[in-house]
Amino acid sequence: MTSISVLQNGASASLNMTPFPHVVIEPALAGQVLSPLWRSFLEHHVSPAFYREATELIVPALKEWHPDRLDFIRRARTVARDMGKGDIDLDSQFVINLPSEKTSRSPFSESDWIEP
Repeated sequence: MTSISVLQNGASASLNMTPFPHVVIEPALAGQVLSPLWRSFLEHHVSPAFYREATELIVPALKEWHPDRLDFIRRARTVARDMGKGDIDLDSQFVINLPSEKTSRSPFSESDWIEP
């Protein structure tokens, strides 16, 4: 089965620095039908390969915001959540959020970063 990735259109990625570093890729999954590929999609997005791809997209932000953590982030051993011990746990979920003026997300804090 072929893997698909939200980074497959990474050439069109935009690294935004405000209000915090984040990547926007539009369209991320243009023309893709996810239902037959959901397992492959989720497995890829918790893989070390995906982590490396995503990390390389944000290197400019890491160099600016956390240059002291760049080496750790690049060499970190990743695992899927609840699948063992690693430096960084990865998770992937399908979630549908309807447009809203309110958010259910908690504020991001720099203390959310994992200490090396």
